[in-house]
Amino acid sequence: MLIDAHVAASGEPVAILIDLDDDDRALAVALAVDARYRAAALPAPPIHVRMAGAHDHRIGAGIFPFGGLSDLADPDMLLQDRHDALARSIHDFYLEGRFAEGERIGARASMQEWEDLPESFRDDNRLVADCYQLKLRDIGARLVEGAGPSLSLSPDELEELSRAEHDRWMAAKLVQGWTHGAVRDDARRLHPDIVPYDDLSEAIKDLDREQVRIMARLLSASGRRALRTLTVALLPGGEDSAPDPAALVAALRAHYPDRAPVFVGDLADRWSRHLLGPLQAQGQLVQLALACHVQAILDPLPAGEAPRAAALVQGADAIHAGGMTALAARADLLLASDPSPDPRAIRIDPDGAIGRAPWTR
Repeated sequence: MLIDAHVAASGEPVAILIDLDDDDRALAVALAVDARYRAAALPAPPIHVRMAGAHDHRIGAGIFPFGGLSDLADPDMLLQDRHDALARSIHDFYLEGRFAEGERIGARASMQEWEDLPESFRDDNRLVADCYQLKLRDIGARLVEGAGPSLSLSPDELEELSRAEHDRWMAAKLVQGWTHGAVRDDARRLHPDIVPYDDLSEAIKDLDREQVRIMARLLSASGRRALRTLTVALLPGGEDSAPDPAALVAALRAHYPDRAPVFVGDLADRWSRHLLGPLQAQGQLVQLALACHVQAILDPLPAGEAPRAAALVQGADAIHAGGMTALAARADLLLASDPSPDPRAIRIDPDGAIGRAPWTR
């Protein structure tokens, strides 16, 4: 199999994308790849497969279909009102900068108000908006709903995200057929800034930095803000009693208002599953640890519980290969039903109430 050659040359992939011209062929390849990991009793990386038709009933929990008609016909995706609010703000900021340099509306194709902007340039701004979430994940942050202050970036984070913004811009230009040229020529698609970030002048780097600095203001236009994550690791082996998810989230928000909770648990642990399910249903970020292939966990579960566990996998913010030991070691907080001397521990009492927590000591 081709994947074996890739693993031998480059190591295990972090994700697999399958895009073929036929749903049956694409699904067959996805199932074959998944079977490779299942036979080895290993957690499979997420397998994303494009399927234009209805999602096949044979798809396992670790296979993620995309591109179906039901996805593409989603009203939010088609209308993009929420997404375009952010893209419009990004374009307005671009116009502000050009106006400050003496340019005027109509000077070139990109110098138009949003209503008159060609769709290709609108898509450029949408791509910038799309990448906000990716950039934030790189520094351990997420977008959350609501107004309020966003995170403050350190100098190193500012430079890291500025470099990422330039790489994104350059990749978009190259895909559109632009190449490097000493002088900008829109007709010939030449641009002097299509070079590595380190080769840019400080003035051009400052343009990328300003795009990053202004992110908080632009996010507020779409009713969101950026917060650093607060990782809460669920320690396996808890009792049947579990905290009220809403009360737990409310307590975390009250004591860590500048953080976005991320709950991490072992899919094989029943107590963790029973708590993670309601948290995910509330829109909270849930990550899973897998020490084996996902179907080895799902297949033995009772008929009523297996679909709920599969839904956890399908909606997970991230899936980690391996057990909880390493994840718990670097978590900000620990959630457990048993007493723990760890100062990060939140102890859940038998009645589901929060017993001890870092903020009660």
